[in-house]
Amino acid sequence: MKKLLILATLAILTAGKLSGQKITRDTIDYKIIGKDTLSMIVVKPAGWENRTDIPAMVFFFGGGWNSGTYGQFFPQAKVLAQKGMVVFLPDYRVRNRQGTTPFESLSDAKSAMRFVRGHSEMLHIDESRIAAGGGSAGGHLAAACACISKYDNYGDNLNISPRPDLLVLFNPVIDNSPDGYGYDRVKDDYIYFSPMHNITEKFPDTIIMSGDKDKIVSVHTLESFRDKVSASGADCELHIFKNASHGFFNKTEKTEEFYNETVELMVNFMTRKNYITK
Repeated sequence: MKKLLILATLAILTAGKLSGQKITRDTIDYKIIGKDTLSMIVVKPAGWENRTDIPAMVFFFGGGWNSGTYGQFFPQAKVLAQKGMVVFLPDYRVRNRQGTTPFESLSDAKSAMRFVRGHSEMLHIDESRIAAGGGSAGGHLAAACACISKYDNYGDNLNISPRPDLLVLFNPVIDNSPDGYGYDRVKDDYIYFSPMHNITEKFPDTIIMSGDKDKIVSVHTLESFRDKVSASGADCELHIFKNASHGFFNKTEKTEEFYNETVELMVNFMTRKNYITK
């Protein structure tokens, strides 16, 4: 696996000015599966190579396990890197490109988390502070890495935990039962795949952001999930935005205000959890 740490593309300098620091953007191959080589974008703060204890974030893109691009969360990644974190944006297999099912998407997400934790020393990160996040199906993958025991990749080192230490979820599809989203793809295996149905121990502290006009993830579903996470002993915040639909958190001209508000909530949450120092 260490061979995969060869940089496919090194040093695209990104002069982000959110806090006056430069950040670097690299690309790393993290998994070879069949004919597919999966990569992740790595966004690093200035001076990262001189530290050994940097908190990390892994963002998974959305797209219903059907499509999507691993650059989706690059705007949020730049914000966190400017505030001193190392951020990873993994690609993973989806139906439209590889003809795969949601199960392969989750297998890849768990591989990505294990890669980051397993290479923590080389990546200069604190292996006890690796957060994960994502939107829609990407939010599902982040949450599933915390509680789903199946769908490990046969080539992974299973002694390395894929479990995030903190979660930042944007309209996540965390109920995959007939009452939720994705049942048409996973069928009765939802009982092993759905985060809503697999919280059996203390869950990572979590922040969830969604909209009251979301037609894919209902407010009621997220309230039920929040209550289950809280009952496990974790801190779980749920923020519902008025007049916000699915994907409201993306940085577009139409959703700029929502983007700014969700970023502020994310940064404040991660500051309280000691991942960011203001």
